[in-house]
Amino acid sequence: MLLWRAALSADVSTATGLDGAMTAIAGVRAGPWLLTAIAAGFAAFGVYALARARYPDRDPSS
Repeated sequence: MLLWRAALSADVSTATGLDGAMTAIAGVRAGPWLLTAIAAGFAAFGVYALARARYPDRDPSS
């Protein structure tokens, strides 16, 4: 439902990308905390990707 609503109401001329999204998040009251959580998530994903690259054959799904 949310994707459908976003598709119908989207205005391409106002789209900003990742930098605009981060600026909008920083503008809210809890912005610094949210940006810290996002940064921690990116860092955790980086550690996960490095671990998967180092140990590619330890995939539990295979």
